[in-house]
Amino acid sequence: MEFPVKKYCFYAYSFFTGLLFFMPVLLNIYLNRNIEVQTIFLIEIVYSLSIFVFEIPSGVLGDRYGHGRIVCIGLIGNFLTYLCFSLAQGIIAMCIIQAMLGLFGSFISGSDKVRFFSLLKTTYDNQSVFHIQKRANVLFIAANLISFISSGYLMRIDSSGSFVMLGTALGVIGSFIVFILANRQLKLTDQPKQSQSPVIKPSFSFHSFWAHKELLSWCIVSGILLAILENYYWIIQIYYDHLDFSNETVGILFMASCLITIACSRLSLFHGKSSKGYILLLVFPISYLMMPIPSVLVVPVVVILYSIMKIELRPFLENKILELQGNHPSTNISIVSWINHFIQVFFLLIYSLIFSFLSFGYAVVLLGVIILFAVLISLKMMINSRNAEQQTS
Repeated sequence: MEFPVKKYCFYAYSFFTGLLFFMPVLLNIYLNRNIEVQTIFLIEIVYSLSIFVFEIPSGVLGDRYGHGRIVCIGLIGNFLTYLCFSLAQGIIAMCIIQAMLGLFGSFISGSDKVRFFSLLKTTYDNQSVFHIQKRANVLFIAANLISFISSGYLMRIDSSGSFVMLGTALGVIGSFIVFILANRQLKLTDQPKQSQSPVIKPSFSFHSFWAHKELLSWCIVSGILLAILENYYWIIQIYYDHLDFSNETVGILFMASCLITIACSRLSLFHGKSSKGYILLLVFPISYLMMPIPSVLVVPVVVILYSIMKIELRPFLENKILELQGNHPSTNISIVSWINHFIQVFFLLIYSLIFSFLSFGYAVVLLGVIILFAVLISLKMMINSRNAEQQTS
């Protein structure tokens, strides 16, 4: 099989992983199962803590025993967990579900990207790989678009969200099938190398990781910014609920976000020496400060900023970490996710406390200030790293 077909397997995998029917209506699923907003944050903390606990061990296992096996275990586990989610009721059941999603998600995150990244690097340079990742991300968003269109109607059929979760489980099965096919081809690619003397990788040590200052710096930056981006999903859902939007309207808004994301996929704000990405990061916290304004004109601003951040930030950060991967790429990506979810737990605790004691308007303004402070720290680290790279070159 020629390499382009393998690349298309990567694209197909990205598409199936994007079939997340629950995303625009997850808040309503919880609410319809008699779970309050403050409790939802605590349930999500269980998810982040689960990833926090298992992320690095799963990355080490991936580097040692093979990324393909680890990802397959994670995908099967996710499929079964989503099936359970479709039927689960009550806070304890939801906490167990989120813990399982965190466990199996940690098996997938990092290892799947490293598996495909290692193949892409055999043919393409860093710039080309970055653009391939962005195209894959566009397909991921396109799958989001399809699932978001469907989610509101699925909720009409069953307000508890069972059909929504079943649809997501089917998407996981699609991901599993494509990954199995791609993994076989990746093994075929590796076969000619088996005749050569085996390369013995040094075992992972935290001492060597901490000594790699550039990698450590980018892991911290990635963890902070990805945590902000992922938690923004909840802020948007609460914002839409505050505006009393219906499930169909929320689905349309998420659909619009997907279309904007796809339309902006060629911007490359973070590529090269451009400072446009830094400006985007500085502008992003302003969306929090705009949410209390009683005008529907704020909604498109929030949607556009979120959409551009999704397509620009994640591929840039993940590609940067993979460029610095060293001998343990999956472990390094896992450390990023580990830092990410540590910060997510911190943010979710803050969110739960803030929304418990403050009204929506005051809560999002305070969060905007906190996020701005976190972004400024990240920007400082990014600029320092960029200056260090320029001095080295």
